[in-house]
Amino acid sequence: MQPSYPLDYEAVVFDFDDTLVATMQVKWEHHREVARRWYGIDLTVEDFKANWGKPFNELIAVLYENSDTVENMRLANRSLNSHYPKKAHPGAVDVVVRLLDQGAEVAVVTSAEAGEVADDLSRLGFPAARIGYLQGADHTVRHKPDPAVFDPLKQHLRARGVSLSSTIYVGDALIDFCAARGAGLDFLGVATGMTSAEEFRVAGARSVASLAGVLPELSRPRATDRGRAIR
Repeated sequence: MQPSYPLDYEAVVFDFDDTLVATMQVKWEHHREVARRWYGIDLTVEDFKANWGKPFNELIAVLYENSDTVENMRLANRSLNSHYPKKAHPGAVDVVVRLLDQGAEVAVVTSAEAGEVADDLSRLGFPAARIGYLQGADHTVRHKPDPAVFDPLKQHLRARGVSLSSTIYVGDALIDFCAARGAGLDFLGVATGMTSAEEFRVAGARSVASLAGVLPELSRPRATDRGRAIR
């Protein structure tokens, strides 16, 4: 039987790409092939990593060097989507289900587009219908690391009677941490993307090595250890 962790938060908000799902490697291969096949661009991994995390339209404009209209570049990218599917990180679905079963409000705030994320959540077996709030890059003109990216979420939480002090954002990148901290949200890093546990520690963020550590870290027994990075 899995242990039960009394939660220290009413609302747990997740980033999506590289937090709940493994994205960066498969999308690097995806964007590299689109750039090569349609635009004759030899995309480098350095250029990809330097721009990873931007809203989709901004990302493809840079990676494909504005070689076409945004709409045509979107179509080129989408034409290969089925060849490069995202996969859930181990334990991701279980963590979300267990949080919901313990009464937490679960939400997603991501730089990806909401419709695509909703499709991925359903396809990968997440309880999409139980996730109370999904915000994509197409829902706001403000994007991470700008703390104002969380303004629509704050409105949702107020309507639900949930305070910021009882809300935490879980993400894989330092831009997630900066945005959450600036918005007055607590933050937990997961070292499943480009940011390591050591980099989170140096920045002043607590972190866990994988999603398996999320529930214990959000429980009351560890509430006094929030400055510590968990490896």
